Amino acid sequence: MSCAVGDEMQRLVREAALPAQPGDSVKAQIGRAARRLGLPFGRTRSHWYGLARAVLAEEAEMLRARRRQLMIERAHQLEQEAAAIRAHYSQQDAA
Repeated sequence: MSCAVGDEMQRLVREAALPAQPGDSVKAQIGRAARRLGLPFGRTRSHWYGLARAVLAEEAEMLRARRRQLMIERAHQLEQEAAAIRAHYSQQDAA
């Protein structure tokens, strides 16, 4: 396996676990990444630690696509949170 692909998959899996929750164990973070990416826990753990011996092109493309979807969902969530904060402060300013 290309080291670059392995590094990319490790980074992608770790990003999928974000945001980390206070007190999260590594096992909990790997589990969250596995659920979000649709991978078995063991395969996710292999990527997390950079131990995956091979990554098929189909797997890499699926993970990249899932990452894009997760980023879109996260951006939408952040937009909603920002709107709620703006609404809260505009109400305070009006009072």
